[in-house]
Amino acid sequence: MLPLVNLNNEDLIRMMPNLTKTHFDATLNKISAVGLEYKAKLGFRIQHLGDKVLIKVEFNRQ
Repeated sequence: MLPLVNLNNEDLIRMMPNLTKTHFDATLNKISAVGLEYKAKLGFRIQHLGDKVLIKVEFNRQ
């Protein structure tokens, strides 16, 4: 688990597309290496916890 960090709205707005692009690039590299049988997975879960927001990012590491 990563440490807690403070984010403002602009950071959060940039974070999701950046993570998505990074995952997409890695997926293309993996498909080039192992073929089309590789099935990429990327998901975001956002949960409000009082005065905090928990963001979970899920991806396959195969």
